Amino acid sequence: MVQNASTPALTQGQLSDVLGYQLSQKEIENCFKTTEHLTPKVGQFWQAGDAQPGIYIVTVGKVRLLDSQGELITTLNAGASFGESTLFPNHSFQPYSARASVNLKLSYIPGETLLPLIQKHPEIEEHLHQVALKLDSLQKKVSQKLPIPLMKICQKRT
Repeated sequence: MVQNASTPALTQGQLSDVLGYQLSQKEIENCFKTTEHLTPKVGQFWQAGDAQPGIYIVTVGKVRLLDSQGELITTLNAGASFGESTLFPNHSFQPYSARASVNLKLSYIPGETLLPLIQKHPEIEEHLHQVALKLDSLQKKVSQKLPIPLMKICQKRT
């Protein structure tokens, strides 16, 4: 993944939306100091099981989240986030991966920045946990869909 200073900056509004909480100005400034701006190459670039704790926020472009079989779970646009499950290592979330679209730009907030905020503001922990659970639930629905057997498709045509 390429670190890029020209990546559009994360806004205070996006940060508040992702955290589900309005931080103080000092906390926002500290958070922005450690935020990394990234421009990943097109294709798969992130795996939940191998990832460091932290949250990725889409600032430009799209990210497709895929289950362990490569099936599409969802597509995320600017302002959306992923990686929340990495902040809860004691919970067994389904593994997933992220695939970058053309011109994708991300802001990454490392776990070292988020964990003190989570400890100080339990509302952030609750919000991020709910986001992780929602994605996990969505992923389970995708994996439960059964493909229509080819035989039935052929039978319908005759």
